Amino acid sequence: MHRAHGRAVRLLAPLVLVGALAGCSLGSANGTTPAPTASATSTSPVVTSAPTTTSTPTRAPSPTSVSTPTPTPSATQPEPTQVPAPPPAPAAVTVTISYGGWVPAAARVEVGAYVGVIEQTGTCTLTLTRSGRSVTASSTAAADASSTSCGALVVPGSQLTSGTWSAVVAYASPTSAGTSTPTEVVVP
Repeated sequence: MHRAHGRAVRLLAPLVLVGALAGCSLGSANGTTPAPTASATSTSPVVTSAPTTTSTPTRAPSPTSVSTPTPTPSATQPEPTQVPAPPPAPAAVTVTISYGGWVPAAARVEVGAYVGVIEQTGTCTLTLTRSGRSVTASSTAAADASSTSCGALVVPGSQLTSGTWSAVVAYASPTSAGTSTPTEVVVP
């Protein structure tokens, strides 16, 4: 009988092992580990140790960086407007009064001036000032051989009162600007 019992144990041992492995695979699906089994025909329990597995918790996928595509300009979007650079400031030039005074025969004040630059686009402006009152006259400047001439700037005597007036000639062009030093003009 001892032999029969030993034989039964040998026959059942592989079955128990297969059953235990099957139980492990079933148990691992639901996260449990099967308990060891004993043979029903054996008086001594046969314990098989099956490897235990623990289920790994499922992790949420880690966020991945999503790149936002940069929009490309379409044909309907206007191109940025470039603002032109401001023009350079006019260069300072010297304005010189060459003569100035009362002309009795014409009953007027005449002032002549020239500018230390040669150009055709400037304007000369005479300003006569006395006791807070100003009178002006302008002319188009003309280039000559070595400077720019203002010609004769004329203010009729009917616009002036008797006394001493301060005469200043200013010159301005797109590229040059300047002002003379004041000169006195006496009106009788």
